[in-house]
Amino acid sequence: MKTFARLVAVVALLPCGRASAADALPREVRCMLESYPAHLCGFESGALVTCDGEHITWDDGREKTLWERFLEPDPEDVFVYPYPATDAWPPAPKDDPGVIRYEPLLVRMYGGTAREVERRLVRVKWFGRSVRMAPDAAAALAEVAAELKKLPARQHKFFRKTAGTFNWRAIKGSDVRSLHSYGLAIDVGVPYADYWRWAGLDPKKFGPPAYRNRFPREVVEVFERRGFVWGGRWSWFDTMHFEYRPELLCARRAPGLAPPAVTP
Repeated sequence: MKTFARLVAVVALLPCGRASAADALPREVRCMLESYPAHLCGFESGALVTCDGEHITWDDGREKTLWERFLEPDPEDVFVYPYPATDAWPPAPKDDPGVIRYEPLLVRMYGGTAREVERRLVRVKWFGRSVRMAPDAAAALAEVAAELKKLPARQHKFFRKTAGTFNWRAIKGSDVRSLHSYGLAIDVGVPYADYWRWAGLDPKKFGPPAYRNRFPREVVEVFERRGFVWGGRWSWFDTMHFEYRPELLCARRAPGLAPPAVTP
C-alpha cells in the first residue's frame, strides 16, 4: 500500500532485514496511517507526520484519568477503549470505544471552522435524499447505502430516514466537538433509537444507565464493515449514531492489540 511504502523513508528497518519498516510500528500507528493516507504520510521520532510535513506527537507521556483523556487526549489515547468484536455487546460499564477523539488532527484534516469544513463536504445519495459528508467518509457511506438496500424491507425503518450529518456543534455537556462538526457522523432511525440522555441522568452523579437497543445486528455490521463505529457500543449509548473511525475497526482486526494503561 502507498502508506506503508512511505514509511520506509521515515522508519528504520529492523536488524538483518527480518521485518519491514511498517511492521516495526505499533499496530495503532499503522492503523492511523492506513486509515488516513490522504492526510498522514509517515511516523518519525514518536510523531505522526502529516502529508504537508507537520509532526504530531503520538504520546504526550502524561498519566491521565479517563475524563482527562477525553478532554486532553493525545493520538494514542484514541485507542484506550479497543473497539470490540462483532458479537461483544452490550458494552461493559464504562466501556466507550470511540468517545475519545484527538481534535487537533481532525482540525488539520477537515478544517477548524464551520465554513472550512463545509466547503470540503461531498454529497452522498441516501434513500431519496442527499447528505453531506467529509470526502474520507463520503465514499464509505455510499457503500453503506448500497449494502443497506439489500437488507430485508422490515429493517429499512432503522436507516432510511436520517436526522442529519454535518452540524458544527460541541458534544452536549462539554467543549469537545462532535464528529458531526467534521462531516464524519450520521444519525439514522431516530424513532427506533435509544439514547442515554433521554433517561434524564446526570453522568457526574450516576453511573451508566441500563443499556437499551432496538437496532438489528445486521444494520450495525453494514456500517462497521465500511469503517463506521456505532454509538450502541458505548455504555453511554447513542444507538442512532454512526461515525467514520476506520482506525478503530482496523485496530480491532489487528491481533494482540494492547490498549494503554488507564488510571481510574
